[in-house]
Amino acid sequence: MALRMIVAWMATVGIVVFVALVVEIITTTHTVRVGDVVTDHPNCSQIGIEILQDGGNAVDAAVAAGLCLTVTMPSRAGLGGGGVMMVHQLRSNKTIVIDFQEKSPERLPIQKFQDNPKIALWGKRSVGVPGLVAGLYHAQQQYGSNAIRLKCCSWGDLVDKTVNLLQSGFQIDDSWKDWAKNKPLSKNKKLIQFINQGGYSKPQFNDDIMKTFNIIYKDPLKNFYNDTISRNMTRDTDGHLSRTDMGSYTMEEREALTSDIGDHRVITSPAPTAGPELLALLNTMEKLVSEADTSGVFESDEYFEKITQAMENIHIQQRLLGDPAGELANQNKSGNYFSPEQRTAFLVSKENVDKLMSDPPRSGLPISANDYFQTGTQVSVMDDKDFYVSMILSLNGEFGSGEFSSGFLLNNALASFDLTNLGEARGGEVGSNQFREAARPLYRAAPVVTLHREHTCGTRLVTGSLLAEVTAQVLGPVLLANFSDFTSLVGEPRLVLVNNQLEIHDSGRFKNSNLLKYASKSKIPELDQNTPVSSFNLLEKTIDTIHGHSQNSQFRGQWRTLKP
Repeated sequence: MALRMIVAWMATVGIVVFVALVVEIITTTHTVRVGDVVTDHPNCSQIGIEILQDGGNAVDAAVAAGLCLTVTMPSRAGLGGGGVMMVHQLRSNKTIVIDFQEKSPERLPIQKFQDNPKIALWGKRSVGVPGLVAGLYHAQQQYGSNAIRLKCCSWGDLVDKTVNLLQSGFQIDDSWKDWAKNKPLSKNKKLIQFINQGGYSKPQFNDDIMKTFNIIYKDPLKNFYNDTISRNMTRDTDGHLSRTDMGSYTMEEREALTSDIGDHRVITSPAPTAGPELLALLNTMEKLVSEADTSGVFESDEYFEKITQAMENIHIQQRLLGDPAGELANQNKSGNYFSPEQRTAFLVSKENVDKLMSDPPRSGLPISANDYFQTGTQVSVMDDKDFYVSMILSLNGEFGSGEFSSGFLLNNALASFDLTNLGEARGGEVGSNQFREAARPLYRAAPVVTLHREHTCGTRLVTGSLLAEVTAQVLGPVLLANFSDFTSLVGEPRLVLVNNQLEIHDSGRFKNSNLLKYASKSKIPELDQNTPVSSFNLLEKTIDTIHGHSQNSQFRGQWRTLKP
């Protein structure tokens, strides 16, 4: 009898312990130890979270969310575009930058572009070889969990998430209807039809993109770059892109750039992205803070005056950066020439801050040099294994070229080359972003991860945007003044650069902003309201608690999927 009582007692204890463990596991998962995701669209954030819950890592979640954004935000991301992904593994202190930006064709009819440079801005002649499919597939294959589970995490599992969303329906951001009023996209009948009918939320365009996702479900590299999709793109661009261009496309893995800013380490991407510009701006802010007499340095007119001068000078240097590939061709050009490596070293060196804050040398670069205003969308992901991913996707401009192929929009990447060399020679320094064959144009984006240098569990950030100067204005107060009101930071007015001229972008949420007052006194023009500016997303983690912030006005507050 005693033995039976002992056995029964032990069984009861065992059951209680088991139930307690189960409850703890469930509770732990719900309190975001699984990780978190922030995107510009709530459905895509939800898809990313589902991947994490199904056992995928941050890379899997970012890829799934990115595929989702190609259908929910088709004005800013698409299978016909490109992007850049930065993966940081905290525990191994390893960073990978995956560059899958678009490339220009291997054979360009230069004379046609010289006769009419505008064809590089929109339409079929503006299209570069898209890199999004190659980049996301590479990331998933090389850095995804690749675990064998019921729901995750093969490439097909990630594609399925978007296919299911296309079948069930989703909300769209109506703001793109205003942006489509911009010429010459407004003359594109198919594009206007696409916009007015709600994009992929309606059958006509939904059916087309569904067919394409089914094609890339298996063996996406073959089917997209060497088979069905490739043939269609060659046809739909009138041979501007060849089968050879498509079949020869490869993404690039690059070494990340790092710099210590205050008590934090900032990790970002190298040329041909705007990571060097970002670090140069943060170095400048660090110096201004160290020299300030007041803790409110970021709100003073003196700070605004100095940082605006530096922004213009730094951006001029950034505009001379470009794709490191094909540099031998540039070495022979007349005039002063600095390689991307040399110019990057100049920009990121703290010793050159005074030079960048002083009156130009403007490096001889004409103000009229092409500086295309890019848009796109950003994804931030953190998982429970401390994999951090910042990814930026783009079609280059809003709606890219305005041209379709296989149901998706094509990029206008060639618009982001420096097109001044197509016309009359203007002298000055020779940059690396010259309009040329088989090269990636300069990308204004900068993905970012920041870490506290002394405290492993201190604040870590995953963020980035399509405009490096915007990212710097958010990060500066955080890294150098311990500013923690991220909700305010992501929505405050900010300075943006358009053809190297500063303009103020106002969300309308902070009418008493000191920056707005300074801009008014200094006659800094307000950015045209029809100019699309990419929203800003950010994840912060302190110890094991994650908070997310998104600027997107249409879905503000809806992107959250798990709450700490």
